[in-house]
Amino acid sequence: TIFRTRGTRVSLLLLMIGLTLQSVATEPNVLPSGKASGPRIVTAARIVPGQLSRIFSSSGNYPEAAKNAGIDGLAVVDLVISKAGLVNECTVVEAPHESLRKTTCSLARKLNFIPAKDEHGKRVVGKFTLRFRWTLPSKG
Repeated sequence: TIFRTRGTRVSLLLLMIGLTLQSVATEPNVLPSGKASGPRIVTAARIVPGQLSRIFSSSGNYPEAAKNAGIDGLAVVDLVISKAGLVNECTVVEAPHESLRKTTCSLARKLNFIPAKDEHGKRVVGKFTLRFRWTLPSKG
């Protein structure tokens, strides 16, 4: 597990289920003009402990189309996390197959998060980047 607090980037490698997770907290809410638009986010949204492995580790979640085509690889999605800790939006950044794109977002929407907080300790909408390495299930 690697944590870096300034820049608020968290990377976690879960070897036993073959997935990689990365959280990227938003910096101050910046408008196109470059000026900050509100309180700075100081605590990133985090997945509730145990959620990721419980939801993503089932081999029954591997899409049949990708499995039949022998396709695996990295899927990256950007999530918008509500003040309540729920996934409001899921945008696929990359995925090796359409069925893996859809399944990654579908599973990500089931995750619960500890919401991001601003400098006043107030819950705010946050962003989270999830990287998941799909590995073909073992035959047999």
